[in-house]
Amino acid sequence: MTDGENREEYRLEPEYASGVSDVIKTSDGGSVYYTGLTPEASGQSDGDNDFPEAYFYGTHPFGSSRMWDNRKLIDHPSFRPRYAPREEQLDWPEVWAEMSPDFYGYFLYGRRLNLNWWQGTGTWVSLKDEFWDRIHWTVDSGEKDRRLRQVCAAANAAGVVIYSIGMDVDNTNSLNLLKDCASSESHYFDVEGLEIQTAFDMIAASISMLRLTK
Repeated sequence: MTDGENREEYRLEPEYASGVSDVIKTSDGGSVYYTGLTPEASGQSDGDNDFPEAYFYGTHPFGSSRMWDNRKLIDHPSFRPRYAPREEQLDWPEVWAEMSPDFYGYFLYGRRLNLNWWQGTGTWVSLKDEFWDRIHWTVDSGEKDRRLRQVCAAANAAGVVIYSIGMDVDNTNSLNLLKDCASSESHYFDVEGLEIQTAFDMIAASISMLRLTK
């Protein structure tokens, strides 16, 4: 049963879907900060003559908007937590539970670049977009339609009885998919609003008849 159509789907590349990330989370009561465990590189230097430093403070409680250091945030002398701080390196699933790819791409990836005044923050936005393009791939609607037809064909070939319902669907392609997936035309229902109850009643009656005949 569906109320719509197959749409494009975004999938993370395997190396960003599981495993240990480069994000360190430091929490201080109600405040949370994120550090990137990534060495300072050419074009990213903050000009303090200490290169390459190991940690990039993507978000932090200091006045500077960006900062590299060889110490974790929790060990920085300027960090003055009000409560007992906690620090942990996150797995990638934990990262995406904490933030969006856009947030990571901007604050922990794009902002590593040490911009000159004429470049503007638009460069960070461009890097954020480049990061998103690199970490994901897509399954388009046509491929999802093909997979659905394949699954339905396999189920029907195995003798599985398939009922399909289109609920308030106005997309012709989706309705044709549902009709083709059903075991027969009488197993397919195109309904609107409260007609859904009639479809369920007819399916229940059909299942009861199957039980009686077997």
